[in-house]
Amino acid sequence: LESKIVRALAPTHHTIRTVDTKQAARRTLMLMRAGVEAIYRPVLQTDQEESRPTLLQRVDGKSVFGEWQYIAVRVKRSHFVRKEDLLLSAFDAFLLERIQLVRPVRSWQWTADHERFELLVEPVAEECRELMTTVRRTMDGERPAPIYKKSCLDTSPWGELCTALSESTNDISLV
Repeated sequence: LESKIVRALAPTHHTIRTVDTKQAARRTLMLMRAGVEAIYRPVLQTDQEESRPTLLQRVDGKSVFGEWQYIAVRVKRSHFVRKEDLLLSAFDAFLLERIQLVRPVRSWQWTADHERFELLVEPVAEECRELMTTVRRTMDGERPAPIYKKSCLDTSPWGELCTALSESTNDISLV
């Protein structure tokens, strides 16, 4: 499904075939510098972040590479755009901004029926920044306060651990 849609969108795309993340990111950057029309299975990588959109599509506009820049394209089975899709679109845009020194204002999401959704970055940019900050803090070892809910026991495989942690910290949620 995905490769069929990509072939229709960008018949002359270049595919990143390596599974090594660092090598794939270097290859992606090399192809971006060369200004190829489209890059299938790219790896966008910075010091701490990584994303793997379905495709990078070259569009008109200035960037560090020249008179072109790239936007992220994702192929989904879904026929609607979810909040997570919007946030992921903004995340891709932030990574592209670090790489090409210009942030795309949009990305595209294609469905199995070849329906294209345009996802605008700005409406969710601040929420994405906050989420990225929270993720970085967590990666640095910060742990949010435990929240105990009865549903932890009902729906979570971690229910017993959640209860034990809440009890060991005498969390107010036990009241």
